[in-house]
Amino acid sequence: MNSGLILYIMSMFGLCYKSFAASSCHRLKRPLFAARLGSRNISSESSSPSSRRAYLAVGSNLGDRFQNIVQGLDQLCNNTCDINVTRTSALIETAPMYVTDQPAFLNGVVEIETTLEPPNLLRRIKQVEKDLGRASNGIRNGPRPLDLDILFYDVDASNTTSLVLDEPDLEIPHPRVLEREFVLAPLMDIGAGNLVHPLTNSTVSELLSRLLQQSPSDAPVRVLPLARGRVLHLNETIVMGILNVTPDSFSDGGNYDGRVDLAVREALNMVKDGAGIIDVGGESTRPGAKEVAIDEELERTIPVIEKIREFNTDIPISIDTRHAIVAEA
Repeated sequence: MNSGLILYIMSMFGLCYKSFAASSCHRLKRPLFAARLGSRNISSESSSPSSRRAYLAVGSNLGDRFQNIVQGLDQLCNNTCDINVTRTSALIETAPMYVTDQPAFLNGVVEIETTLEPPNLLRRIKQVEKDLGRASNGIRNGPRPLDLDILFYDVDASNTTSLVLDEPDLEIPHPRVLEREFVLAPLMDIGAGNLVHPLTNSTVSELLSRLLQQSPSDAPVRVLPLARGRVLHLNETIVMGILNVTPDSFSDGGNYDGRVDLAVREALNMVKDGAGIIDVGGESTRPGAKEVAIDEELERTIPVIEKIREFNTDIPISIDTRHAIVAEA
């Protein structure tokens, strides 16, 4: 195996999270869940007195599942100030329930603040699902490009009370929350484990524990979305190839500094040897190393990454940097 390869177990805390860009209404402008692992606050502004906190389930199992979810939530908040996404869970890949002869789902949960009353929120959700291609006369619980469900609504600050609604076309809490690990697990991930179900008086944590005891199953698999509908499964050991394009790193410092073609050849060799991801670094972290200016770090890394992409469009590439500007570039 190439000496530049290391065995790297993807850690839930070891991935870079690209957060939402927020406008005054916190409209989503960047891919959500990009490497979303663990809960994170998105909105930096306090909610208006008339807003209500709610939790929505999101899912997709047709087409580019990740982009369907991104576009759906973007459209849900599009050009309005009546829905703000405040937190997102990790995305997990799960086997289908009820109708099992269909592709696997990507599932997650988002926390929102909204001034819409439940019937209006439901109408907005149904319109977004329709716009993303969900057929109103499709198979119940069958394949769908986008699925949005209201799980809980008007949740108080202590997570102990929330709305109970029983109407012909809308039940809150969602009537099948209790049987869906792909809902309860993301609720735990988002930090809502102490949320009390108003009809059972049990917390989400207790409901999930009870469900797993009654119906043991394989744990949902967290995923990292990639381009063209692909995902990286984070329950697997992934070999990472380390490529330092610096003059002074520990192992290969100076080998590829300013030598783009040689660096790219090394990266491609690492992929051939079994690397599942290439990590490119433009600044040494060895003791005594001098800090590198952002412009210089960009000049070292961007040409190499662009050249790798000319030869291999599939291999995931990470950037080892302290600077958000470098990661964004």
